[in-house]
Amino acid sequence: MSLKAALEDPRLITYAWLYKHEVPSFAFARSWKKRYIVLIDKTLYVFKSTKPTSSVREHFGLTDDTLVFVSEEFKKSSFVLEIRKPLLKWYLRCESANQLKEWLEAMKKVAACLKLGHRASLTASILNGLQLTDDTRLLLIQNNEDQPQPKQQLLPAIASVAQSSPQPQPPSAATHWWKKHQHQHLLKTRRSLDTADAATTNHLPFGKRQSLAQIPNWEKTLPPQKPPPQRSPPPPPPPPPPAQSSLPPPLSPVSEDH
Repeated sequence: MSLKAALEDPRLITYAWLYKHEVPSFAFARSWKKRYIVLIDKTLYVFKSTKPTSSVREHFGLTDDTLVFVSEEFKKSSFVLEIRKPLLKWYLRCESANQLKEWLEAMKKVAACLKLGHRASLTASILNGLQLTDDTRLLLIQNNEDQPQPKQQLLPAIASVAQSSPQPQPPSAATHWWKKHQHQHLLKTRRSLDTADAATTNHLPFGKRQSLAQIPNWEKTLPPQKPPPQRSPPPPPPPPPPAQSSLPPPLSPVSEDH
């Protein structure tokens, strides 16, 4: 992908000149290389120059297990971001605190959306309508100066905003994404509850879980008990025959007359 195609992508979130840390190949090489970084959807792309035909040199795909935080590993360098996931780690150095805050919030919002199960494309308009309260919790903000401040209500995983307006307003891109994600989450939860109820009620004789007091004439619904067996126990086995001796019979005495 060229730089021109990257900057014209509708999923473009932010871009700037940053310094990327690279392990020097020899002793006198510089470890911080100035690179043009572009964040599109859930991927960081690295370009070496701003020429429109410049091609991608590296890329980093943000996932639900990606950690983004300010690094203190470099004592002589300030405004360093560490982006880490299993088997991969990047260091990006910004030029100011404002630039550090912009890139930190953008990547943290992307990682938080992925942790909440969002798999569709992310854009700058969607992220601008979300406020990050911590690494895994988002708050939907509807920017409207004519309306009063919304009442914030945090949920265990996702935070939403209850806001009353006298006139209906056209939904923004962030609101549309939020409603779609919330609807999918409710459908998934309802399917799992229905599956658990069906698996439980299949083993019940009345189709619903209820106590015996709620079942009329429950004594008559029980199957009749089987009578005890009438047959007598079998006779004991006969004793074994006496053991026969294996010795030969005694010899008869011989008469002297013969």
